[in-house]
Amino acid sequence: KADGSMRDALSILDQLASFANHQIRYNEVINSLNVLDVNHYFNLTDTFLAGDLIQALLAFDDILKKGFDAHHFVSGLLKHFRDLLVCKDEKTLKLLEAGDSVRQKYKEQADKADPSFLFKALDIANECDIYFKSSKNQRLHVELMLMKLCNIHTEKKNLVAEDANFQPEVVEEERPPLKKETPVPKVETTKRDLKADKTSQEYKSPSSVSIKDALKKINQTK
Repeated sequence: KADGSMRDALSILDQLASFANHQIRYNEVINSLNVLDVNHYFNLTDTFLAGDLIQALLAFDDILKKGFDAHHFVSGLLKHFRDLLVCKDEKTLKLLEAGDSVRQKYKEQADKADPSFLFKALDIANECDIYFKSSKNQRLHVELMLMKLCNIHTEKKNLVAEDANFQPEVVEEERPPLKKETPVPKVETTKRDLKADKTSQEYKSPSSVSIKDALKKINQTK
């Protein structure tokens, strides 16, 4: 609440001590300073991880009935998501400004939330924070943020189910059509062809004719 100012912190502490008769208790402090208990953010994050929209809307309604400012709630939720992301790694755990008991709660919830959820949640909450003042219906604006946060878990389940049911389509490779072999026409040998072939084989060229023998045959006929 003091936003880093030691003088403002001491002034607030003095006012709380006077208000509580020098017996300062946690619940009285958060009520006096209008500070939303961090447990609200832990419980709401569990509803986001479970995708329980009804419980998230009822929790936000209860926060408004207690007199907390809706914009203050959004900025606190945005910081909560940032702290959870910081707790995902031991090296950045030192960036979390909290006591040991609260730090342990952050670590346990960070283990249940995967980085993709936290990145998406930070983006949704940051968008709600930016456009809160320009919204004409601020309550609906915050409720829309809660709907989106609860839907992160549902979208992830749908993607997992789609991946499980996905069956790749088998595409048959097109092959060129086989060339049909042209049948060789069968040559039928007829009897006439066989006879002509036989005659040609038996044919012999005539021998030369002697003139002397021809004259001799003519004389004999006479």
